Amino acid sequence: MKKYFIADAHIDLSDNIIFGKKVWARNEFYYSQPLPKTFPIADQFNMKLWQKAKSPNLIGGVLCPIKFTKKGNLAVPKDPLHELLRHLMVYRFIESESGGKVTFIKNKSDITKSFKNGKLNIFLHIEGLLFIQEKIDIEMVQLLWDLGIRSIGIMHSEKSPLGGIEEQYRKDPGLTKLGVNLVRKISQLGIILDLAHASDQTQKDILKLSDNKVMVSHTHIRQGVGDPGTHLNILKEVITKGGYVGFHFIKKRYLYKDASPIDTLVDEMKKFANLFGTKNFGLGSDFDGMRKINQIPGLENITKYSVLAKKLKKAGFSNEETGRIMGKNLAKFLISSLPGNNANI
Repeated sequence: MKKYFIADAHIDLSDNIIFGKKVWARNEFYYSQPLPKTFPIADQFNMKLWQKAKSPNLIGGVLCPIKFTKKGNLAVPKDPLHELLRHLMVYRFIESESGGKVTFIKNKSDITKSFKNGKLNIFLHIEGLLFIQEKIDIEMVQLLWDLGIRSIGIMHSEKSPLGGIEEQYRKDPGLTKLGVNLVRKISQLGIILDLAHASDQTQKDILKLSDNKVMVSHTHIRQGVGDPGTHLNILKEVITKGGYVGFHFIKKRYLYKDASPIDTLVDEMKKFANLFGTKNFGLGSDFDGMRKINQIPGLENITKYSVLAKKLKKAGFSNEETGRIMGKNLAKFLISSLPGNNANI
């Protein structure tokens, strides 16, 4: 089967390393150990798997400054900024220990190189700006840019002074004044805004405020009231603005049909393509950000991307369309959004 360029917009690599308590070894990154039974994250990305599959080629490496309780539940850390910087240092350590196998994406030309360099190319993405509590905190966003952050989703699953989260669909506050000022700062710097985990009104407010292209890094098409997927009208606006939509691989969101979860995922991609074309969506797996029980059979980890590619071909997508979905769409979106001179792929 044709080997595709694989680009995945959302992988929680640092979560797995920090909370999985890996044993590290130079040039091999780390050896996986059995995780505690209460540990909530599936081990879906490690360098042994990557060296075996030689993919993905490009990922959104997520920094999600949260903590886990002993029971495996999410919790806000006492010092979210410290936790965020801790995640960032993990990625820096990954790079330094990789023996040249890892590099970071900061501009357009880095994307072009990712097609040929045989490395794991990472663009750094924050999921949840939990440390922004007052206006002066917003000035820290400049530091995040300087440290290499190129994409930010301001919301996660915790209630926030910035706006509404996806669970607040009954009383949706939208962006607060603090959130408005933050979005303006992020847009001014040219950082990509991610709508994932935000409430409908917050997503609409961000789309209205931002002059830059936006994405929904990991989502699915909403199936009804209370479902945390993204509404089709919002997805349409994202696409109209030249944005990107990444489909996640979380099993429980694809159980509404009398079909396997992977086939339902492909059906959603087919529906999306019929509505909006095949040039603006792709992968946003959320690998290492899900519980093991939510792994889709056939898409358990990063060695299984080829299974999805085969399913897409079987569903009627051409070789060219499959290549776009598996990676080229995300790469082109990043080229159109990141700083630097025009680049072609």
